Amino acid sequence: MGGLPKKASLVRGLMRDPNRPALLVSSGNMLLNKNFTASEQTAARIRAKAMVRAHQTMGGRVMGLGTLDLSGGVSLLSALHRPPESTLLSANLLNRKSRAPLFSPYTMQKVGDLQVFLIGLTDHKAMPPDRQLSMSSWKETLPELLVQLEKKADILLLLSNYPMTDNMAIARSFPAIDCIFQAGHVTGNKAPIKIGNTLISQTDIRGKFIGVLDIEWHGHSIWQNKESAGTANKGNMYSNRFMAIKDSMRDDPLVANIIKQAKRRMIKAQAQPQAR
Repeated sequence: MGGLPKKASLVRGLMRDPNRPALLVSSGNMLLNKNFTASEQTAARIRAKAMVRAHQTMGGRVMGLGTLDLSGGVSLLSALHRPPESTLLSANLLNRKSRAPLFSPYTMQKVGDLQVFLIGLTDHKAMPPDRQLSMSSWKETLPELLVQLEKKADILLLLSNYPMTDNMAIARSFPAIDCIFQAGHVTGNKAPIKIGNTLISQTDIRGKFIGVLDIEWHGHSIWQNKESAGTANKGNMYSNRFMAIKDSMRDDPLVANIIKQAKRRMIKAQAQPQAR
């Protein structure tokens, strides 16, 4: 990697920082927020498409898939999965017959001169029943995948829909993973915790906050919180902050227009009588 630190921001939300290289990601459960009845499907699909368009408009290209995202069905997700403009990640969401991944297991994104490889995992224990889908556990999925990626990646980032207990177990089992951004089953902002060489963190759901992880990268090594490290820098430095979107950011006119149009279409869809 060389001796000079690499500086970048790993952003868990919808924001661009024009002053430094940044990677914008959603860890999962961004597209849909509950299980839908048949009468709500049309409005739900409109919402999901609008979320992807808004994410793209703000510079985001990568989303992990959570179990709530599956409630719209595979056909909707397949329509939204259009790499490289819109990449949906899940390494363990499989076709039931072929056992092949339905979406991208991983992707590589350049952040400055760093190659960041992102892997997506969907919580197999919380998967809704679906005749088209099969799931493997993280214990089955990660070993072979990490063998492929760990020598290519400057940074390995996991977008995980698993809860914290599983993510801590993943970090202990696979120290090659540098960061885990989780879209777990408990909401709220969670500041990074260190498990070995891995940072695990979570930003609150549904676009309420932006989570920003600023890093100074020295290669795969221990993490140190910049605020408490002092002058003895022996590894990668990080600082983390959560920004309430409502209080800290002005509306992006393009995104605001996308959301406004989507809301109108959703209201119209919900007002239409449903066929029986």
